[in-house]
Amino acid sequence: MISLLQSIISIPVPFNMVTIAVLAGSTAGICGSLFTQIRKFACHRAELNFKRDLLDRGLTADEVEQIVQAHGSANDALATASSKMGCTTR
Repeated sequence: MISLLQSIISIPVPFNMVTIAVLAGSTAGICGSLFTQIRKFACHRAELNFKRDLLDRGLTADEVEQIVQAHGSANDALATASSKMGCTTR
């Protein structure tokens, strides 16, 4: 890692800044994609836990499906809360 940094620094002046900018942009893109995937996973787990809780309460699968569909269109408070988490509703 140190040898990579030294080789970037040894590049002539205008080109080493371009190389550093490209590396920084690539790193930011990779981190952004990683965080997006983590957020999607967390939202998916939250939805699965919600469905599991409904099933634990004794609702049938058809009732759970109706509630989940209604949840996306009629319940603005939950939709607002989930959008703050970065989750999208159907």
